[in-house]
Amino acid sequence: AFRGDLAHTGLLPATYPTPAAEPALPRQLAAAWSPNPFNPSVTLQLAVPDAAAGGASAGAPHVRVTIYDARGRRVRALLDEPRLPGRYLLLWDGRDGRGTVLPSGIYLYRVEAGAAHATGKLTLLR
Repeated sequence: AFRGDLAHTGLLPATYPTPAAEPALPRQLAAAWSPNPFNPSVTLQLAVPDAAAGGASAGAPHVRVTIYDARGRRVRALLDEPRLPGRYLLLWDGRDGRGTVLPSGIYLYRVEAGAAHATGKLTLLR
């Protein structure tokens, strides 16, 4: 039986190949909300792409995550700042920008990172 190395000593050499400590940078913008429908909060799993992968200049793209009501009025800006490429978690507690609890309904989101964007719907059930 194989015991860690070719000499069957059971010892692994210090140069034994291991998976990379950090996952590769995302190649495209991704926004996944969970759970949807939600009450009282929802989590956004955001993947900000590596600018070099999209052919753009390297650096931290400006990232915006904005929530709108069903009439298209801006309810809250969850994020509006430069972010390095990578994966992030954001929490929305179902409140507007002033801290007021919002009623049940359909809410729209727009995520922008540089030139890339993603949109969709969220359902808040109280």
